[in-house]
Amino acid sequence: MERRIRVNTFLFLNATELDAVEIPEGAGGGSGMLPDFLPGILQRDLLKAYTGFFGVFDSQARKGEKRDQRIVATPWGSGAFGGDVRVKLLILWVAASFAAASLEGGQKAELVFLVKQFVVDAKEVWWKEMLKKVQDSGVGADDVWRALLEMEGNGTANINVLEGIVDALGLERPHVM
Repeated sequence: MERRIRVNTFLFLNATELDAVEIPEGAGGGSGMLPDFLPGILQRDLLKAYTGFFGVFDSQARKGEKRDQRIVATPWGSGAFGGDVRVKLLILWVAASFAAASLEGGQKAELVFLVKQFVVDAKEVWWKEMLKKVQDSGVGADDVWRALLEMEGNGTANINVLEGIVDALGLERPHVM
């Protein structure tokens, strides 16, 4: 067990919501807009995650380690500050993909998301189906990033995040009974 821990790299990212964020008049709170979509927050979260992933990938590449990466991520953000864990998950996905692609030789990164197992409701089933649909469609990280920015830019960030991303990607919404 001790040897296994040594070969793994643990990456810790702090939450944007712990930084000072000023909510403009009419945004957030009463409008229902998620803090994740306030101006500059998506970019700041992407940069934090990208920096962490790139550091890990680059360090391993410098050591001559040419192996595919398996990134296991628990939900980032508890929602205590009004953010959406699904938005954070998409940001992690995009950041890891961008970091892996930016290295010479383009390492492959596989993200495995640990979704809470104790509550399986229609929303969770819908989310799993949506992720599978995105993966199977061949949509790239750049497309997912553009979809997030489109939601931020259109002021549509107060709609259902799942539906907004699927619509912005031009994919059919999953149907869950």
